[in-house]
Amino acid sequence: MFSHVKLNTWVILIFSILCLFLNTPGHAASLSTGWAYFKTITISNANVGSDLENFPLYVGVSGDSDLGAACQSSGYDIRFCDASGNVLSHEREAFSVSNGAATGDFWVLVPTISSSSSTVIKMYYGNSSAEDGSSPASAWTSNYLSVWHASPGQIVNAGTTSMSLLDSTSNSDCRPARNFCQFMA
Repeated sequence: MFSHVKLNTWVILIFSILCLFLNTPGHAASLSTGWAYFKTITISNANVGSDLENFPLYVGVSGDSDLGAACQSSGYDIRFCDASGNVLSHEREAFSVSNGAATGDFWVLVPTISSSSSTVIKMYYGNSSAEDGSSPASAWTSNYLSVWHASPGQIVNAGTTSMSLLDSTSNSDCRPARNFCQFMA
């Protein structure tokens, strides 16, 4: 399934995730009108071995009270933009607000992640009238045949038909759980 993905790409992804810095919220100055806040996300080039093109970057949010206080509880108003203000395709894998703090998992298709200088993207939020901006099929390029998300600790036993794995790509390669052995244990 991942034979076309090089190991160093996964290593870069893991290190990039560790180097994401969510700054304090600023007031939105772009993305048309309606978004009240943004957070800057910096991907340090120190952890990028070579330039990455059209890379689906994982952005994890955990217990963020600024985001939780201003965004829709569904996360529908969350958008990502590059440094020039171009809206980036993203998939919202999971999102919730509990006790005023937001937690979520996003995959953002970043056009270029540079190995020579840090790459900056912004996460916009705080638009109560925004419709759902998540587009899973747009967040994954045609280089990905299938992308299935499973929760940590989830075990799918062979022969089980109680769950299906939904493909996030435009290929719609959905599988009944019985086609898989145990994973994410």
